[in-house]
Amino acid sequence: MQFNRRELVAAGLLGANYGASALRARASPELDIRDFGAIGDGATDNGLALQHALAELGRVKGTLRIPPGRFLIEDRSVSAIGSPYRIPAGTALVGSGPSSALVFRRVVSPSFEGLTIDGSHIAIRDLTLEVDTGGSGWTAAIGIVGDAAHLQFTHIQFVGREVRSGHIGILPINADLENVTADQCDFRNLELGFARQTSDPSEYRNLKFVDCRASDCTEVFELNAPGLSLGATRSGSEWVSHITDDNGRPSPPRFRIGQAIRSAAFPADTRVLAIDPGGAVRMSRPAIATATPDKPARISAGRCSDGIIRNLLCSNIGQWAIGMSHCDNWEVSVKGSDTQYELVHLEDGCHDIRLTVAGVRCNKSPGVVGSPAADNGMVHVSTGCHDISIHFADADLTQNDGPLVNALCLQPGIMGTTGLRRPTNRITVSGRVLLRYNTRAVIAYETDIHFNALELRNVEPLSRASPMMRLPGCRISGTLAVFNPGEIMQAGYGATGGLERIRTLSR
Repeated sequence: MQFNRRELVAAGLLGANYGASALRARASPELDIRDFGAIGDGATDNGLALQHALAELGRVKGTLRIPPGRFLIEDRSVSAIGSPYRIPAGTALVGSGPSSALVFRRVVSPSFEGLTIDGSHIAIRDLTLEVDTGGSGWTAAIGIVGDAAHLQFTHIQFVGREVRSGHIGILPINADLENVTADQCDFRNLELGFARQTSDPSEYRNLKFVDCRASDCTEVFELNAPGLSLGATRSGSEWVSHITDDNGRPSPPRFRIGQAIRSAAFPADTRVLAIDPGGAVRMSRPAIATATPDKPARISAGRCSDGIIRNLLCSNIGQWAIGMSHCDNWEVSVKGSDTQYELVHLEDGCHDIRLTVAGVRCNKSPGVVGSPAADNGMVHVSTGCHDISIHFADADLTQNDGPLVNALCLQPGIMGTTGLRRPTNRITVSGRVLLRYNTRAVIAYETDIHFNALELRNVEPLSRASPMMRLPGCRISGTLAVFNPGEIMQAGYGATGGLERIRTLSR
C-alpha cells in the first residue's frame, strides 16, 4: 500500500523514523523533499526533513527533488565541525530552477557548512543555494570536507543575504579534488564564490568553471590566492603585539573563529576564518604583510592544476575576480566591470596560464589590498610566475576615475608568499588596450616580456610624462602597433633587448 504526501502529513509520519522507514519500502530512486515533511514557506525549519531525505537518498542512490519554494535550514549547533546535511556519493540534488531554494541560516555556531560533500560522483543542478550568517564568522552553501572527484554543479545560484558578509559559495576544506565542474552558475552577494583556504595542503586537478557569472562579490574564485597565515600567535609574538581587536584593544595571544582583528597589514574588517591545531590563524580576507626570507608572512599550499575558467562575466567585485597561486596549466577568460582591484591576480610560481581579459572600470582603487602605494593592473602577475600568455580582448582604461591605471602589472615579488623577490619570466602580451591620458598599457619590473602584435590605442594625445609603458630592467621583444611611436615607453631604466617592429596606426 502507498500513501500520498497529504495522507502521510495528516498521519504525522513524515520527518520521523517511522515515516522514513515507510518510504524505504517504496525503494524509489527519485525522492521529493516534501515527502519528508519539508515545507517551502521560507519560515519553517526543514533541517530534520533534509537529514532524513539525504539518509534515504544514500540508501536508494537516486535523486532528491527540491520543488519550487524557499526551504529554510536553520543550524542551531554550537560546534563548527561538520554538517549533518551530507550528500551521499553517487546521488543527485535537482531543483526546478531558481525558484527552488535551500536557505541555510547559521544561528549559533561560528561557522556553518550547508550541504556537505565528502564523496564522489555527485550532481547538484537547477537550484538556488542561499546563505545567511546571522553574525560574525562564515556560512558556506557547499562544504567539501573529504576527497572528491566527478562533482557537477549546473545552473546553481549561490546567493548571500547581505553583500560580502561572510558568505561563501563553495568551500573545500583539506580535500583533494579532481574533475569538478561548475557550469552556468551565478555567484551573488558573496565574500568568496569558490574559496581555498590559504594553508590548505590539498591538490586540485581538472577544475572547470564554464559560463559563470558573478556580481557584488569580494572575490569570485580564490585558488589559494593571497591570504595570510600567522604561524606564531603565542604571547610575545612579533605579530600578536601588532594586532588589536575590532575595538582597538590589544588582541589576546590566541584567537577564536570569527574574531575581528585589526592590523596595519590587514583590512579593517578582517576576521579569523580558521585556527589550525598549532594555533596558527587563517584570515577570511586576503591581506598583505611585510615579510623577509627568514620571517615569511604567508604559507602556501599544494597545486591547482589543469583547470578552466571560461567566459566568466563579473561586475562590482570588491577585490579581484580571480586569484591564483601555485597553479599550472589553466585556461582563463574573464570580462569584468567595476572591479576594485585586478580582474586576475597570479602569484607564487603560477605557470602555463593562458589568460583572455576584457573589462572596463577596473582598478577603481589605487594599489593593492593593504598597500595603496603599490602598482597595479587589470592583470597582476608576480613572484616567480612564468610562461604566462595574456591576451587583452578589449581592455578599456578610458573610463577609470582614479589615478594612474595600468592594464598589466608585472613584478618580481611584492605580494609573494615568502616575501622573496623571484622574477616573472616568459610573459607574452597580445590584443588591444584602449588608453587615455594618465593610463598605461604595461608597467613591469625585471621581466622577460614578448609583445605579440599588441595594439595600443589612445583616445587623446598622451603626455610624454605618462608613457604607454614603463619597463625598468625588463628584457623586451616582439611587435607593437601604436599611434605615436614616440609615446611608447619611458626611456632608460635598464631595459634591454628591443622591439622587432613598431607599426603606426592610423586614426
